[in-house]
Amino acid sequence: MRARSLLPTCLQITLLSIPCYAQVEYSIVDLGVPPGGGSVIGTSMNEFGDVVGWYMLGSAPHAFHYTDQQGIVDLGVLAGETGSHAFGLNDLGDVVGQSGTRSFSWSQSTGMVEILAPAWTRPNAINTSGQIAGTLNPDALFTRAPYLFDPNTGLTPLTPGLTGRAADINEHGQIAGHARPNVGFSGPGAFRYSPVTGVVALPQLAGFGLGAFPTAINERGDIVGLLRAGVGSDAGFVYTDAGGIAQLTGPTAGVPSDINDHGVIVGSYYLSSGPDNAVIYTQTLGARNLNALVPPGSGYDLLGAKSINNSGQILIYAYDMTGFAFRALRLDPITRSSATRRIGTGCSSGLSVPELTTNAPVVGSLLTFDVSNAPSLTVGLLGISFGVPSSNLLSGSCTAFWNTSNLLPVAGLTTSATGHASLSVPLPAGQALVGWPFVSQVALTGTPSPLGFDLTNAHMLILGN
Repeated sequence: MRARSLLPTCLQITLLSIPCYAQVEYSIVDLGVPPGGGSVIGTSMNEFGDVVGWYMLGSAPHAFHYTDQQGIVDLGVLAGETGSHAFGLNDLGDVVGQSGTRSFSWSQSTGMVEILAPAWTRPNAINTSGQIAGTLNPDALFTRAPYLFDPNTGLTPLTPGLTGRAADINEHGQIAGHARPNVGFSGPGAFRYSPVTGVVALPQLAGFGLGAFPTAINERGDIVGLLRAGVGSDAGFVYTDAGGIAQLTGPTAGVPSDINDHGVIVGSYYLSSGPDNAVIYTQTLGARNLNALVPPGSGYDLLGAKSINNSGQILIYAYDMTGFAFRALRLDPITRSSATRRIGTGCSSGLSVPELTTNAPVVGSLLTFDVSNAPSLTVGLLGISFGVPSSNLLSGSCTAFWNTSNLLPVAGLTTSATGHASLSVPLPAGQALVGWPFVSQVALTGTPSPLGFDLTNAHMLILGN
């Protein structure tokens, strides 16, 4: 007979909420505390690892914006208000939130500006086109409603006659949210909106009569969120076009907060006794307690994971067991995934808009750029700038996303008779470059455009290893 080990497995220990430290996979970055500040809560993170949220200054919350270069920057409050919260952040560094019951946007160039007045709204997320997903009358249980704000068309309620919330928006303008009749607690539940299809209800799962409540949507249109069978009876779900809606299974699957474009999910596992745990969920490894994947003895209890980007960085809601306060942490993976994200749509003097695609950049490999739908036999120039993208409106809807302070012309190209071109650029092999962000975009010269050139869309890229 085979002897049974009396030593508990790592899974068993993790289920008891005692971290079982396996291989360390993440380092911890504490975002810090502003002078005079108390607890710090992060709400959203972009592809560069920048974070927004709020911190307590005395008894008043103050919205903040964090970058590795500047640390935590207090965004202030709107005139006449005493507090503020930041909820959404895009890859251009634009922030949306609330000051009192009034909505604001913030950028490095404008500072805090009131938006959407006089409507009472909560803006939850913003993409690089400036589109905002949010909630009208956010504190009114039976009249709050999901909305889309577009800089070109204004504010549009998504589900007239229904109450609900728009939780998140991606770069394609797709929105994840929920809606139901104004009376009662059953109804359509979760939905996905797109500019093409409008609002489309997600399939419902039996046994969860109070519905599904999305929390996030990625660039593929995958959605994660909360399933509710009754008060205190919560579970997580993931929706994909290929697989439909499915409950996240396993005793530590928890409630998801975010999903990146690789399908990696993060969230929280709520315990009936003891501390909550931040979890990460993948198809291959299932759900894992993030407390077990950071250096032991950190002094932090990782209570929840709020956001994950395509490089694998994770925004954490944690408790500092030595400072006795809540903290915003960022977990940086030891092995950093490369990332690429399309920005903008390009502009053209013809009927078709030139398109730029690229593979994910890995140090020591070839980075290939492909141009399509371009004017035939046209000379182009690939430009790259380092750091976060800028939004430089040149004419009409023609936007250049390079940071002009460090723009480098990398290589020339000539399109074929069918409007295609491809070029490959060798990337250096230095590991010190891992995590570097840069922006790529192609200008096609000599076109009938009033500017004298057409532009492709841009790509924001982050070097991985």
